[in-house]
Amino acid sequence: MKILTINAGSSSLKTALIDYPEQNVIATANCDGFSEHAKLSGSFFKKVQLHIKDHHHAVKQILDLFMEHKVISSMKDIDAIGHRVVHGGERFTDPVIIDDTILEEIESLNELAPLHNPANLQGIRACTDIGCPMIAVFDTAFHSSISYPLYAIPKNLAQEMRIRKYGFHGINHSHIAAEMQKILKKDPNVISCHLGNGCSICAIKEGRSIDTSMGMTPLDGLVMGTRSGAIDPGIIFYMHRKGLSIDEIDTMLNKRSGLVGISMISNDMRTLLEQYDKQLDAKLAVDTFIDRIIHYIGAYAFKLGKVDALVFTGGIGERAGFIREQICRQIETFGFEIDVQKNQSNARQIGKNIYIIPADEEMAIAGATFNVLQTV
Repeated sequence: MKILTINAGSSSLKTALIDYPEQNVIATANCDGFSEHAKLSGSFFKKVQLHIKDHHHAVKQILDLFMEHKVISSMKDIDAIGHRVVHGGERFTDPVIIDDTILEEIESLNELAPLHNPANLQGIRACTDIGCPMIAVFDTAFHSSISYPLYAIPKNLAQEMRIRKYGFHGINHSHIAAEMQKILKKDPNVISCHLGNGCSICAIKEGRSIDTSMGMTPLDGLVMGTRSGAIDPGIIFYMHRKGLSIDEIDTMLNKRSGLVGISMISNDMRTLLEQYDKQLDAKLAVDTFIDRIIHYIGAYAFKLGKVDALVFTGGIGERAGFIREQICRQIETFGFEIDVQKNQSNARQIGKNIYIIPADEEMAIAGATFNVLQTV
């Protein structure tokens, strides 16, 4: 079965055509940014610049490239399409076949993920005339099993406004759970560390999420590239009283905080590591990043009781050996002993109970799409 996966970010689009269940990636194509000079790249054509208006336009252009380069002979070659949808609210706890009713329900969740769900909907609507089944795979669904999703605010207000912990990066954390089940031959207890420009940690007990660091929005939890992570909520009121508007605070916490906020240099971990021994603020940003990760690993280790594996995934998690080593050196008391040479070579297993598992949302989306269609 040829499955097209559509992964629409707030300002980007990733696609893959995958032969499933063989798990053979036939082709990939991505769009980075939307402008007169948007960059399209793929496994089957040289990088090009085109005027791309939005996600809908990007999907159409990529499908045209699939045809132009004979990746497919017609749209009928696509058997199904799997769409990543960031927010499923409380309603969507599993992947679903998309129809008009489902589209309306996803749209009703736009206010919970205003940067992402509208983009996901554009990707879906760009494919409606292809005529094959389409499946929505929700980033929040894996976390529907977390133990204590409520915040300690008036319950009636929380219910009315749909305020609760939802969690994100669920597609990849679910992928990590499945991969570790294959490696360890059981449903293990795992602490999954998704570290990139966006970061989250998930406590996985016997294959199910029981807690995660992101909350109602992706702003909570760890220090990230441009997001603050968890802060005292009183800081927001204080800054507002000092003259900052709500929109200014929102922009600051989401786009000018985190690594770039502390360092005042960059949100790119590679740049900060290059400056680690030269710039005090770069060191401070990296060390704060590491400290927050250790905080959550410790909390989740106690919550799980027994940890079978600590997994690093995402761009930083997979490639920043220095970050992994600094984290593991401080949590040896939990039985995590890092192998320095294997860590430097980015091996799959880099120590006792410590693993690197590459993020593969596209394959996870394809798998979820395939499984849904098998039950129809």
